Amino acid sequence: MKNLMILFAGLFCFSVFAQNNQEGTKETNSALKQLAISNLVQNYIAQKNSIKFQGKFFDKNNLLIKNMGNNCTGDGSNCIDAACGFLPSYSCDEISEVQEVGKACLGQTDGSCIKTACSKLPSYACDEISEIKAVGMACKGNFSGDCIEEACNKLPSYSCDEITELKAIGQACEGVTSGCIESVCKKLSSYQCDEISEIKEIAKACKGM
Repeated sequence: MKNLMILFAGLFCFSVFAQNNQEGTKETNSALKQLAISNLVQNYIAQKNSIKFQGKFFDKNNLLIKNMGNNCTGDGSNCIDAACGFLPSYSCDEISEVQEVGKACLGQTDGSCIKTACSKLPSYACDEISEIKAVGMACKGNFSGDCIEEACNKLPSYSCDEITELKAIGQACEGVTSGCIESVCKKLSSYQCDEISEIKEIAKACKGM
């Protein structure tokens, strides 16, 4: 009888232990699942915020990037004001005209790139809305006018005084931060940094391409 009671007691303790162990395993698995879900959510939020951040620069509303540091900002001027400054007053005094100028400013943080690009052209090549829009296309995706300025400073003047040349340089400079072209060219011989084709390759290096 005594042995039977000991056996029952042992079975009862084993049953309690197994139940507690099973509950503990469930709790552990539940905690791991919650952690995994939390990590997935955090990764999703981070990716979503990253996409939103990129969209601030490249979206159709031409929203400004703020607080990106000195390497990613221009002079803070208004792009439409800068563009209208190169046009006759009668070409920028109606809403339809201002809207067309606004299209030229798409994808730019301020007016510094248009100022730089137009300064490289003859005045008659930057005094009509169609010409401003062409300059705007050259500037699209540029953080400022610094990259174009640095590139043109390395080129002969005749290689940087037509809109087709500026478009090629501006497209190469898209996404390149201030100072990179200058820094890379200092490491090279001057003859390796005095043609547009060479500037394009240097710009690729600056973007890690």
